[in-house]
Amino acid sequence: MANHSNSRFCRLSSAQERQTIECDVGWIKFFEGFNQFCYKAFSITSLKNVTDVSSKEGDPCEKERKTARLVRVPNQNINMFLYVKVLNGNPDLLCSVTDANTYYYYIGLYRRDFDWRWRPYHEKAYTHLEEQGELLLDYLNSPRPQHVWSDGSRIFADGWDNIDDTTTNVVISN
Repeated sequence: MANHSNSRFCRLSSAQERQTIECDVGWIKFFEGFNQFCYKAFSITSLKNVTDVSSKEGDPCEKERKTARLVRVPNQNINMFLYVKVLNGNPDLLCSVTDANTYYYYIGLYRRDFDWRWRPYHEKAYTHLEEQGELLLDYLNSPRPQHVWSDGSRIFADGWDNIDDTTTNVVISN
């Protein structure tokens, strides 16, 4: 994968030693090449999952709370990534230096159909997050006879567009 700001992951030279830094509680660790990432991911199956999404524990964005949104959620086996903490990556993802204090966030569905960009965390991070979130919601809520992925599989569970069905409509506080 090319090393530029639109890449999903940054790859460091194989000559560099892989470093391990513990993730915050509630974050999951994984490696891409010699870069370590900590991420929060979740699948929503019912309203009980809202507490996981709303938790500000380990939030890199200064624990700032925004307005809640109604999200019509796809199938229960689809993960939605809210943000990612990049521990060993250059702010512009050019892989020339490491910076343990650089934060990035990422929003979208974990499928190749969505090619969301990494963005550096700064004081306007939530504005960008909301803009990207709105793009995703516009797609999810756009009128289509049937939402499908590029491989033809259905995105949404039956009844996803029924506002009275609480198992497919979840309030997320971001």
